[in-house]
Amino acid sequence: MTYEIGTTLLCAPTPNSQLHECSILDHKTTENKYYVHFPQLDRRCDRWADESELVQQQSTTPSTNSSNEQRLTRQKRKLHDLEEQSDEIERQLVKDFCNRTKIRNISKVVVGQYELDCWYYSPYPYALQNHVDRLFVCDKCLKYTLDERLLHKHSQNCTYIHPPGNEIYRDSDANLSLFEVDGDLHKLWCQNLCLLAKLFIDHKTAFFDVEFFLFYVLTICDLNKHSYSVVGYFSKEKLSAENNNVACILTFPQYQRMGYGRFLIDVSYELSRIEQRVGSPEKPLSDLGKLSYRSYWMFVLIQKIVSAYRSGTELSIHDLSQMTFVKQSDIISTLKYLNLCQYIKGQHTVYIPKKEVLDEHEMWYQKELIKLSKYTRFQNAKLKWTPSVYPKMWKRSQDTRNRNRKTDENEQLDDKQIKKNRTYAR
Repeated sequence: MTYEIGTTLLCAPTPNSQLHECSILDHKTTENKYYVHFPQLDRRCDRWADESELVQQQSTTPSTNSSNEQRLTRQKRKLHDLEEQSDEIERQLVKDFCNRTKIRNISKVVVGQYELDCWYYSPYPYALQNHVDRLFVCDKCLKYTLDERLLHKHSQNCTYIHPPGNEIYRDSDANLSLFEVDGDLHKLWCQNLCLLAKLFIDHKTAFFDVEFFLFYVLTICDLNKHSYSVVGYFSKEKLSAENNNVACILTFPQYQRMGYGRFLIDVSYELSRIEQRVGSPEKPLSDLGKLSYRSYWMFVLIQKIVSAYRSGTELSIHDLSQMTFVKQSDIISTLKYLNLCQYIKGQHTVYIPKKEVLDEHEMWYQKELIKLSKYTRFQNAKLKWTPSVYPKMWKRSQDTRNRNRKTDENEQLDDKQIKKNRTYAR
């Protein structure tokens, strides 16, 4: 039986898991496979499924009761009118872009010794028109190719040992180093990093306009091989109108659940402390990002609140923000989650309803402290960093953006370049 695109069915996101409602986005007629999207789950769960894995839903009879008919509210009517008045060409462009990025265009990416399942769409030139089964990426310079043989030749002559830029942190005991990479000085490397990261980040939109960002790249150092492997990174706008201290943050899948995400968040807020600016990550956050930041905010806030409560000191939302350099809106949302916030006389305040509630949170804090002790913690004393100063009128150039829309031809690995030069031009 052949299903049409847009048909709603039931399918399991992973083998032997519970069935979820899904819709068909694409169909491979040669292999008789369907690309299914699960509206109730994150898009990284979307996958190609065999016809045998799809289950038809039981048909339901629509209700004829007029009292149950949905009516447009005033707000919905207003939004509907605005949509009708919007530019038809712009809406079509947005629709086309969403349709192109719905389907994961690369199945697997090979980075060094790791072969990773990709989660999302990424605009790699090789995969703009056709689906790619395996993409090979150099773990040093992050250049890419479809041919494993070409990557092997390139790796023998790659001149990169570590990420370009300045090393601002080194932990010799844990073999960790952190590099600050300026997107304006090392555009190609940062563009390649963004393309690779987009395979695992859904909401990332900046791929080629990297000159307006600083990239803080965490690496593991192998002293025997004298090489550095990229663990994760976060990017930061050089001038942020909203004082965001993180534009994008990612720990690559092979290094997740090892404490490196918390390490990067610690670094971002330490940079905010040095700059004496209250910071916040750029919204929206992914589902994994929300969990990581919520855990971090809970950890630092419970520590301050418990300490103040034991000493009999009163704390306000403003005091917590100045102590932790966390934005007040993030503090309020976290305290509401912890049931430690109350709205009194037009403002939010720290409120402890019962001592038992605080004891319960303190118990969570102690357990989290034990869990974090198993991982490498960020140490402020080892950070050697001075904030850069940029002109207030410094802004993006439209001409520069247009020039950087296309990827540098030097990053495409081909036989002609290999024969002409054994190394890759930057």
